[in-house]
Amino acid sequence: MVNDTTAAAPAVTPFSVKLVSGAIGGFVGTAAIFPLDLVKTRLQNQTAASSVRYNGLLDGLRKTFATDGLTGAYRGLTPNLVLVLPEKALKLACNAQFRELLADAHGRVSLPRELLAGALTGIVQCSVTNPMEIIKIRCQLAGSKVSPLTVVGDLGVRGIYKGSAATLLRDVPFSIIFFTLNCKAKEWVADDNNHVSMPKTLALGTIAGVVGAVAVTPADVIKTRLQSKPVDGQRHYASIADAFKRVLREEGVKAFFKGATARGLVVGPLFGFAVLSYDICERIYHRFLK
Repeated sequence: MVNDTTAAAPAVTPFSVKLVSGAIGGFVGTAAIFPLDLVKTRLQNQTAASSVRYNGLLDGLRKTFATDGLTGAYRGLTPNLVLVLPEKALKLACNAQFRELLADAHGRVSLPRELLAGALTGIVQCSVTNPMEIIKIRCQLAGSKVSPLTVVGDLGVRGIYKGSAATLLRDVPFSIIFFTLNCKAKEWVADDNNHVSMPKTLALGTIAGVVGAVAVTPADVIKTRLQSKPVDGQRHYASIADAFKRVLREEGVKAFFKGATARGLVVGPLFGFAVLSYDICERIYHRFLK
């Protein structure tokens, strides 16, 4: 634990280094867990009328690989990787920047300011996340190969920002929960030099990611329904309220937690490796490149 009376302000990292560090972590984490993310999306978009039914995460993975093969399991990866770089770079870099701005003279950030930094991060992130999510979801759910350019051409600029309010409803609370839990936990386990080991960094990031992901699953389900192309004769969801009422009426409360396990298994490790990579990149910069 850091001694409150002797703690010094941490070394300042340039914003450009923060961006690169966040992009590297996002790239590796996203590629590693993408098949799980695909199954999560399909589970959340599954209705009673769906032609193919997944009975949980493992069944979804088995059917996906059996039906679509390795190529199909990574459908939508290319646009996701292209867009995840600025998205994860912004998320991690902006939170670090907001925390620096809100910190006291010793680099400490109070709980209310941690919450504020997380909220601001979620708002900034959504400017990139919403188009990325729509393109990814449309590519993942397509019965045949659909290119990102086709999705953008069909929807237009306004279309790729459809469901922005739902994205905010998911990403702002997630950022508040994830960054607050992760940063405060790292403060608690840090040694006298304010250092946290790599295994602890990975574990804390993963745990915070799982907690945040599961907590906002209902918002993620609503967002996925709003941004998905209707199938099997479904009509469009008109709004967040319409999606909430219809899902509750037609499928029950349990539907709001569809894919919660998969979401936790996807988001937890992704952010665990992302924050670990981010910290490693910062350490390399301060030790060898500064």
